[in-house]
Amino acid sequence: MSNKDNVYRLQGLSCANCAKKFEQNIRNIETVKEAYVNFAAAKVSVKGDISVEQIEKAGSFDNIKVLQEEFNKQTTSVFKKRENVLPLIAFFLLLFGVILQYSFGKENPFVVSIIILSIIVGGYDLFITGVKNLFRFYFDMKTLMTIAIIGAALIGEWVEGAIVVLLFA
Repeated sequence: MSNKDNVYRLQGLSCANCAKKFEQNIRNIETVKEAYVNFAAAKVSVKGDISVEQIEKAGSFDNIKVLQEEFNKQTTSVFKKRENVLPLIAFFLLLFGVILQYSFGKENPFVVSIIILSIIVGGYDLFITGVKNLFRFYFDMKTLMTIAIIGAALIGEWVEGAIVVLLFA
């Protein structure tokens, strides 16, 4: 812990309103003098005596992960990051389903099953959080994406639902 300006990288920040709520949660910590969340850059600047654990607790409503800002850090390939595995699998399932549509048709049960599998693989966590938020009448980006996925399913537009999942993931 220190009493100087610290910059942290953020993972999992889903929307601008969530960033504002996260910033306010950090400012409410007694030992914090100032906090600023830059949603576009996925960073937070904090002045005060605070730990990474306290910052993550302030962002627990959105499962925000906090990383110490490191300069000259070696970057990892997008294919090697663990959090990208399920969205990549979902992407390839969707691609396979779209290709199959041209051979078997849009309404073929096998094709629809592949695309639904893509939605489940890529959007399970999003969907669970969105449904919980919906029942609590808390509307954030995850809730809106869940409603969009349900709407796409109700009108039989499975590919569009899967694309919503992938865009959010």
